Amino acid sequence: MFRHFLPQRRKVSADDIPFDDALHGLVPSQVTGHQVKRAQAHSISPFTKRRYTPRYKELLSSRSSLPANAQADEFLRSFNQRKVTLVTGAVGAGKTTQIPQLIIYADMPHKKGKAVACVQPRKIMAAIQAHRVAQELEVPVGEHVGYATVSENRTTRQTMLVYLTDEALVREMLSDRYLSKYSVIILDDVHERSLYSDILICLLRDVIRKQSDLKLVLMSALDDVSLFEDYFGVRGHVRLTGVEYTVSTHYAREPSTALIDDALGLVTDIHLTQEAGDILLFLTEDEEIQHICKLIHETVEPGLPPLTAIPVHEHMRPADIQAKVYATLHGPPQRRVFVCNDLAKSALFIPSIAFVIDPGFSKRQIYDPALRASTSRLIPTDKESGSLRKHAAGHLRPGKCFRLLSREDYHENSEDEILPEILTADLTSAVLHLIGLGVKNVLTFSYLDPPPPGVLEGAIDLLTHLKALDSAGRLTRLGETMAKLPVAPQLAKALMAAPKCCCYREMLKISAMLHVQYRQEIFRRPPDLEEEAEMAHKLLSTSPTSDHMTLLNIYNTYSRIKDRHGRSWTDKMFLSQAALEEAVLMRDVLEKTMLRIDPSLASPTEAPTAAHLQRGIARSLVYGFFTQVAHREGDTYMTFQNDVPATLHVDSGLEATPDWVVYDQLVLSPDPTLRTVTAIDPGWLFELAPEYFNLRYLPETHSKYALGATLQPGLLSRVQHEADVKAVTERFEYFTVHDHHT
Repeated sequence: MFRHFLPQRRKVSADDIPFDDALHGLVPSQVTGHQVKRAQAHSISPFTKRRYTPRYKELLSSRSSLPANAQADEFLRSFNQRKVTLVTGAVGAGKTTQIPQLIIYADMPHKKGKAVACVQPRKIMAAIQAHRVAQELEVPVGEHVGYATVSENRTTRQTMLVYLTDEALVREMLSDRYLSKYSVIILDDVHERSLYSDILICLLRDVIRKQSDLKLVLMSALDDVSLFEDYFGVRGHVRLTGVEYTVSTHYAREPSTALIDDALGLVTDIHLTQEAGDILLFLTEDEEIQHICKLIHETVEPGLPPLTAIPVHEHMRPADIQAKVYATLHGPPQRRVFVCNDLAKSALFIPSIAFVIDPGFSKRQIYDPALRASTSRLIPTDKESGSLRKHAAGHLRPGKCFRLLSREDYHENSEDEILPEILTADLTSAVLHLIGLGVKNVLTFSYLDPPPPGVLEGAIDLLTHLKALDSAGRLTRLGETMAKLPVAPQLAKALMAAPKCCCYREMLKISAMLHVQYRQEIFRRPPDLEEEAEMAHKLLSTSPTSDHMTLLNIYNTYSRIKDRHGRSWTDKMFLSQAALEEAVLMRDVLEKTMLRIDPSLASPTEAPTAAHLQRGIARSLVYGFFTQVAHREGDTYMTFQNDVPATLHVDSGLEATPDWVVYDQLVLSPDPTLRTVTAIDPGWLFELAPEYFNLRYLPETHSKYALGATLQPGLLSRVQHEADVKAVTERFEYFTVHDHHT
C-alpha cells in the first residue's frame, strides 16, 4: 500500500553515467591500463569539461603505440602496489610524457587537492615537456599542466601535473619539508646523476617514510638501476621495451686532431653517400654549435641534395626547439643535421635520426676546493653516455654511429659509468640547503656517492665566514634568509647588503646577471668574428674600474629595447639574448623574494649621485665576495685566497688597473683569469669583514703582507725579494699541475 510513496526503480543503462565523467569507475590505487585507455578515449576531457578536438584524437592515436602506453598495465600494477617504482626505457619510450599521464588518471591528484611532480635535471626540458603534455591533454600550459624552474613559475592552484627542475623542488622543500602538496614525485633521468637529482633522492627516501600517502617513481634511460634498488631496498623494475633497430658503430683510424674540420667532412660524406635519414652531431659549446651550422650551410654547393643544419642547445627558447625538432617538412625530401650538446643524449627525442657523429668528448666543470674555483675541461665520454649517444639513432630504421676516435682510445680512456656531478661540483649552495632542511651533519649524510670531504669542509668553511653558519655548524638567521634567495650564498649576502649601501635596485639587476653568467655565456665570441665581438663589447663598458657596472648597463639597455629591437641589438653587440631574457626573469624572482623577506624594500633608499652608486655597489660586493679579492703585482693580479697570479678575463672592459679588486670568478683554463672585477678600497676589507682579515691570524702569504702594506707601506718590502717570488710561483705551478691531473 505504500508502494506509490517509494521511488520507482529502473534498470541502469550506460546513458545514466554523466556524459562528461571520463573518470567514472576509476578507483585510485586500483586503476588498470585498460581503464586509462577507455578514459582517454572519452569525447569529453575530465579536466576541462570540454569536448576534445580531432587533433586530440590524432595525438592519442600516434602515442598509443609508445612502450609506456603499450605496457600501461605492467606499470600501473607496480605503481599501485609499491611506494617506490623504478622504470627504465630507451629515449622515446614515453617515460617523460606518458608515465605522468598514466599517473594522473590512476592517482587523480586533482580530486585530492594535490599534484604530481615530474622532476627534470634540465630547465629547458621542464618547459618543453610541459608544453608537449599540455598539447596532448588539450589543456592550457600553466593551468592543469605547468612547469616551474628557479627563475620561472607557470603553475596555478588547479595545476595537477607540474614539470619542474630538481633544484626548484629542493628549494620548495625549504618551506614545505615533506612536500605536502604532492601525491606523487617522479624523478626523471636519474641516470644523469645531476647534483640536485642525487640530493633529492637522498632527501625523498626520508620523506616517503614519513608521508604515508606520497609515492615515488624513478625513471632512467639505462637498464642498470641496481644503485637505486639498493638505496631504497626494492627489487625489480618496469622495463619499457619497443621496436629497436640495429645501430652499427664505426671508429676512426686515429683520434681527431681537427674536430670541426673532421666533423664537417663526415657530415658531407654521409650526406652524399648514405641512405636517407637525419644526422645528429654532438658538440659541447653553444658557439661551436652555431659556427659549424654556419659552415654546413656554406659547404653545400648548388646542385647537391638540400641539407639543413639545425642548432639545438639548452640556451635556446623551448618553442624554437620544438618548432625545429618536430617541424613537418614540406616540399622535396631533404636531410637535416641536428648539431646538439648532450641534450639529445637522453632528454630530447628526435625520431628521424639515422646517423650519429660522436667526437668522444664532453665538457665538465671541475671544482677545486683549494682554489675555490672551477675549470671547464674536455673529458672522454664515459661508456654509458657513449651508448646513449649511439642509440639516439635507430628509432625508425637501422642506424650508424661514427666515433671520431679509435676503438682502442674509446675502450681504454673512457670510464665505464657516468660521473656523478656531486663528485666534481662546488657544493656551497647544496650544503646550505641540506643544513636548512635539517641535515645535522653533511659530512656523514647518506649520499648515493659521498662527495670529496675537502669540498664539503670547504663549503662549511665559506658559509661560516659568510655568517650563514655558527661555530657549531647550525644555520643562523642570516643563513636562513640566504637560503631563501635562489642565487649562490656569496651573491645572496651581497644582495642583502645592497639596501644599506643605497644600491638595492641596481644590485637586483647585477645579481641576476651574475647568476645567469654562472650557467651560460652572456658575451658571445663566434670563432670567425672574435675581433668584431671584442670591439662591440668594449662599447658596452661604462666604467673604467668596474665590470659590474658594465653588466648593469647591458641589463638596463636590453630591458629598455627588448620588445622592439632586442634581437637585433644583441646580435649587433654579440650578446646572448637567451641569457639576457633569463636575467630579466631572475631579477623579478629576486625582487619578489626580497620583498617577502623585507616589505620595506618596496621603497629603498637610493644613492644621490652616480659616484655614490658605484661606491655602494662595490661595497655591497665586498660584503658577499670578500674571500674573492686580489691585488695588483705589476702586470698581473694575485688572489688573496691562495696567491694565484692571474690576469683579467677577456670579457673585462676595465681600462684602468686598480690596485685592489673584488672578482666574481677565478677561471683556471686555459690560463688563470679574474672574471667580472670591480675596484675596491682595501680598507673596506678590515671594515666589512674584520674577522676574516685579522692580520694576526692570517697565514703567512704574499697577499697578507700586501694587505698589511696598505696600512703600513713599508711592510711589503719584507716579501719583495727573489726567494719569496719563486715560492709563490712554485706554489701556483703545483696547483696547476694538480688541477690538470685530478
